[in-house]
Amino acid sequence: MALKIIKKPTPNFRRGRGRHTPIAIVIHIADGLNNKGGTDAHFANPSSGVSAHYLVNRSGVIHQYVDEKDTAIHAGIVFRSRWPLINTGSSPNSFTIGIEHEGFAGDTLRPDQEAASVELIRAICGRWNIPIDSLHIIPHNRIRANKTCPGAGVDVSRLIKLASDV
Repeated sequence: MALKIIKKPTPNFRRGRGRHTPIAIVIHIADGLNNKGGTDAHFANPSSGVSAHYLVNRSGVIHQYVDEKDTAIHAGIVFRSRWPLINTGSSPNSFTIGIEHEGFAGDTLRPDQEAASVELIRAICGRWNIPIDSLHIIPHNRIRANKTCPGAGVDVSRLIKLASDV
């Protein structure tokens, strides 16, 4: 499957990653932003102060907001983290890549959306030499326990299994 990626720049990012490189991917759901247009507008708004590297919409089209070499503002608040790779001396944003998925908490990914997400995960892991496993591809709630993101409908284990099957 050829990935269809549309660039959608955001002002909400930091150039570079300091001394870090990406070691993991954080999976999100764009809950409350309704659709790709809502997410695009939210990330384009400087007062929102948030972003992600990518959004996978329901039809499988991918929007890229932040270059992978830069830091997106997607998972910076650490609260009762259950992720063993967390580095309490740095924001998780500096060493992760954030992938949002169009939908609401509880939604399952649609077939084209899931396929595009799997291909995107494979591509990112290949570029950054990130292992495709549950230690390196995680739901947002493993960093911030008081969030349900990405919700019970997004089966991160399934994404990992499909991405690791070649």
